[in-house]
Amino acid sequence: MLRLPGSKPEASFARHRVLVAEDHQGLREMLAMVLRADGHEVVEVANGFDLVNKVEIASDPELGSGRFDLVVSDVRMPRMSGLSALAQMGYGPGIPPVVFITAFGDEQVHEQAHQLGALAVFDKPLDFDELRTFVANYLAGSSQS
Repeated sequence: MLRLPGSKPEASFARHRVLVAEDHQGLREMLAMVLRADGHEVVEVANGFDLVNKVEIASDPELGSGRFDLVVSDVRMPRMSGLSALAQMGYGPGIPPVVFITAFGDEQVHEQAHQLGALAVFDKPLDFDELRTFVANYLAGSSQS
């Protein structure tokens, strides 16, 4: 069930930092609202270039306000795609795991995303409850490690 802003998150949800990268403003705001309703701190960007910059700044102890625990990103965005952003960031300390969303979710896109290390790919139109459950389960598991 989708909760509205201001509703209390369930006790099982811990506060995590999530970066949402989506060029469609309405969908970006909806994703942020849903994740904030679950108690997460959410930072929003509109393209892959800003995604990479936010992750780099957050990973720098002198500049950042803390690393991100997860990125939820569209695949196709202006300036730099989500796939290109993930390829540029690569793997390593301070690089958060990525979950993709896409309206162009053919087999090739899914395969490329997984080869780059994406946790999951969700096709649009989004099932927000499915995404919320995945995010909550992943973050709960990562908090215990």
